[in-house]
Amino acid sequence: MFEILTNIPKETTLKISIVDKKRFFGGEEIGETTIDLENRLLTKHRATVGLPEMYNLFGPLPWRDQLPPMEILSRYCRKMHYKPPKVLITDDDCGLEVFGSTVWLKAIQPDEALKCDAFLGRPIQRVALFILQCIGLVPEHVETRPLFSAINPDLEVGKLECFIDIFPKCLGTIPPAIDISPRKPNCYQLRLAVFKTRNVILLKKSFGTPAADLYVRCYLNGATKAEKTDIHFRCMDGAASFNYRLLFNFEYDPWERMISAKKKTRLFRKASSELVDPVLIIQLCDNNKFKKDVVIGEIKVPLLGFEEGQPSDEDMAYIPNKMPILSLFQHKAVRGWWPCLSTKVPKEQRSDYSEKKKDDDYDPLKRYVTGMLEMELSLVSAAEAKLEPVGKKRGKPNRNPFLPRPDRSKWDYFWCTSRFRVAMKFFWKKCGAQFLCYLVIVLIIALLIASFIWQFPNIVGAVTSNSINNALG
Repeated sequence: MFEILTNIPKETTLKISIVDKKRFFGGEEIGETTIDLENRLLTKHRATVGLPEMYNLFGPLPWRDQLPPMEILSRYCRKMHYKPPKVLITDDDCGLEVFGSTVWLKAIQPDEALKCDAFLGRPIQRVALFILQCIGLVPEHVETRPLFSAINPDLEVGKLECFIDIFPKCLGTIPPAIDISPRKPNCYQLRLAVFKTRNVILLKKSFGTPAADLYVRCYLNGATKAEKTDIHFRCMDGAASFNYRLLFNFEYDPWERMISAKKKTRLFRKASSELVDPVLIIQLCDNNKFKKDVVIGEIKVPLLGFEEGQPSDEDMAYIPNKMPILSLFQHKAVRGWWPCLSTKVPKEQRSDYSEKKKDDDYDPLKRYVTGMLEMELSLVSAAEAKLEPVGKKRGKPNRNPFLPRPDRSKWDYFWCTSRFRVAMKFFWKKCGAQFLCYLVIVLIIALLIASFIWQFPNIVGAVTSNSINNALG
């Protein structure tokens, strides 16, 4: 928003230039447009300030002209040599007689419409505004003007959207400028508590047994970095335990119903913001030590409307569109079991794989349930998060909800320990007896060698003394 003091007709042309700003080497002009202010001031269509649709005294869009509608109408009639408007008032209505016609308020605004808005001004002013809109004066609007290159004035290089208001000082006090700054989004904190999994399809084998190193990876749409839980190593039954809390701070625009995601395109440029759909993506992954991790299943949770999770793990059969649709911005917190879906499922796990050649409607992109995940989603504002903070992982303050240590063996907290015990069992089953025999033989040989080395000085001394005695005797 720019406010410029000018003197018409000495200064009649407004020039607007669009410049590409450089960080180190100044700016480069892209295009420009020119506007004749004197023409707008003198035209009979009154192009100084556009007429809004409603005459509001309060609210987000109040009346921003220097003159009220009745005064504007009187000045227009005087300028165009018409009779001044005549006010008509009855017991339950009011109107104006102008240009040879009579306009009543109830004819243009029914009683139902009058009860809806508490920001409207006086009734006679609303009738005058209706007449001004009908006689062809410039309405309130956003102009779209072409931009022309300074090098080649005939070449159009873009469009400029703007609006221009002209306030003559002779008409009275200039109203305050309208605030057109971008609306600031609301700050929220999304709290995700991951509890456990059930019936996860295990995609790899460890020492001949199906097993997986499961963890959960989450990120909001548009984020560049994902949050992860700890790893439940060597989960053999598909029932992993986490009890892990993840926190996501984001900005939500309630007018656009989107979240603001920051993205940096160049090294020395500031991160730009873009609006994306508010979707939380949750992936159940299998950790691999020496190659890329495998995504077993995925859950997409649109925060504005997603299917409620199942309340318990007794019935794990997933039926799409069975549960009601919830909005996290309305319910604030929800807990349940959600299915992890994927198109990449082993052939033996697909119920319809045998019908692939017979079924003409077979869909290779069909999604299958690869596991169930229990979690709790809660949404709080930034102020509420500051008053009642919670800790990441299982840190303090551990509340809402309280997260105990996961129900898993101590051997399954680390990759080495989870493999060591299983490796010992595997090798003992394969060659335990042979290893024990070899160990006994090696121990006996080592004992004999140690005994010989221990008695070797005595044997050498005895042999030496016998040789000396025989030589002297």
